[in-house]
Amino acid sequence: MIRLVDTHNHLFVDEFTKSRQALASAVELAVDAGVFQMLICAGDWRSVLRTHTVAALINAGYAAGIHPLSFNPKTYCTEHNLIRDFIDQHLATSTLSAIGEIGLDGTITDKIPMEFQEKVFSDQLKLARDFQLPVSVHVRGAADLVAKHIRRIGIAGGAVHAFNGSLEQAKIFINLGLKLGYGGACTYSGSCRIRKLLSELPKDVLVLETDCPDMPSSIRRAENPEDAHSMPRDLRMYAEVAAELRDVSVEEIAEQTTKNAFGAFPKLQTLGAVKKVP
Repeated sequence: MIRLVDTHNHLFVDEFTKSRQALASAVELAVDAGVFQMLICAGDWRSVLRTHTVAALINAGYAAGIHPLSFNPKTYCTEHNLIRDFIDQHLATSTLSAIGEIGLDGTITDKIPMEFQEKVFSDQLKLARDFQLPVSVHVRGAADLVAKHIRRIGIAGGAVHAFNGSLEQAKIFINLGLKLGYGGACTYSGSCRIRKLLSELPKDVLVLETDCPDMPSSIRRAENPEDAHSMPRDLRMYAEVAAELRDVSVEEIAEQTTKNAFGAFPKLQTLGAVKKVP
């Protein structure tokens, strides 16, 4: 049986937690597909609480942080302080494993100016630094700025979520100590740059993720064009695509990406296996 680590998902959302059976089914199918451990990523204060609850139920790792798309200037200071206090209280006694999902998004500056995003991102990186936690980083249209802040503040490792940048940007993030996450996008034949980098980058920098319920695969998109969602079990499919692109066995991909995931998020290795919902 292969062992895979999903380094970025959102298993706390209603699609998976609307009922105990919905969560139980999603987790059981993932475990049966070879998912050994995962990092469930929050994006604001409320989702931190939900993520904590789900992670405790199934013995999964989780991340706490403020996503750029979730930034609310009216509540930010309060949320930031609540998250800091939460980390301080729960880091030693829970499966809290990282700060995330945090980052910068250059496509939403008309709604959330970059100067505000940079302030939030800087604060989140300082949380990671202060608590010596790795990060799960959202990067869209702002790779240079993300790298600048990481370089300035310093981090204890982590991964770039859903990496879709250039080879030059990949090298920058790798040199900053980050792994590069690949998921549903690699299943599309038109994702030429993503597939090329996935096939050619050094094997020790790659991690797999589902971002579920987001970033559906080409297969799920074909099945439901209007409302496609990804699932935790899809990680097996992404491992198979990576194996095909790199011309190696899926077992080799699983072994290497799991090793890389534990390197990026060390606490995940200490947790053992994800448990099915009791």
